[in-house]
Amino acid sequence: QIFVYTTTVEADMHEVRELASASGADVIHPHGALATQPPGLLVSDVDSTLTRTEAIDLLAQCAGRADEVADVTARAMAGEMDFTESLRARVGCLAGLPVGAVEEARSAIVVTPGAKELIAAAHEAGATVGLVSGGFTSMVEPLAAELGADHAVANELEVADGHLTGRLTGEIVDRAAKASWLRRWAAQATVEAERVIAIGDGANDLDMFDAAGLAIAFCAKPVAVEAARNTVMRTRVCAERSSNNRTEISPSLSTPSMARLSLVLLRISRTRAVVLADSTRYSGSGPVSVFSIKVSQEPTPVKNIGYMSGELISSHTSPRG
Repeated sequence: QIFVYTTTVEADMHEVRELASASGADVIHPHGALATQPPGLLVSDVDSTLTRTEAIDLLAQCAGRADEVADVTARAMAGEMDFTESLRARVGCLAGLPVGAVEEARSAIVVTPGAKELIAAAHEAGATVGLVSGGFTSMVEPLAAELGADHAVANELEVADGHLTGRLTGEIVDRAAKASWLRRWAAQATVEAERVIAIGDGANDLDMFDAAGLAIAFCAKPVAVEAARNTVMRTRVCAERSSNNRTEISPSLSTPSMARLSLVLLRISRTRAVVLADSTRYSGSGPVSVFSIKVSQEPTPVKNIGYMSGELISSHTSPRG
């Protein structure tokens, strides 16, 4: 069933995470400054996080080199190449591609449902939003403008005589650069690191996870899930504000969505921890609920999964149950 825990210390949260992971629930655990203050900066990866697509794959399809790029990607995933080496190799496959194909690729981007709402929620909470991508400025900057992000940085494709040269110009946006931009934007906004939230899905995001006060792995690879310890996986839960300012929850299974993070951002300074659970993962029917965890004066050990003390934010019962 839907469950929630009373907890006060990190040791308790370790057990919560283990039980949640075993049951298919997602856990967001605001701590430090974010336990009492709203976020001041949200930094998100783009490919396979803010979008469901990969920019390099879209461009490779336009160039007719999708198989070659996929081979390089597989070698990088196997640890045979580092990010920068693999990025340069994949961009090399784009040599000769007309620059107009970049717009064609950009039009094929699939934005993650709820991404725009997440950015709006961050702004409502008083935070600025930055996008950091190992993709390309010609695709990321228009997306940032469309979604309302305040900052965006990505790699720059070199162009000559109306065609891509197969090379990059300027600083490579790799794992270290993502963390560097996070710190730079935090300094510009006079936001301490503890009030920064970072969202990503892979190894290239681990340095910015370390630099942020709260790291969230979104539909992520195991290495990112382990590093972030806060996860949102593939069940979509849409959060909408009704006319009476109550938050209504509606479920739609199997589609990755960022909408549930919007709800977390709007409550983060008032919540000890959040368990996002969908009981259809357990029994195939029943309510979809979002709970926050109460703070007790004394640590309360987690004994089992079930109905425990906590504050029900909102719930929705599916037609099936």
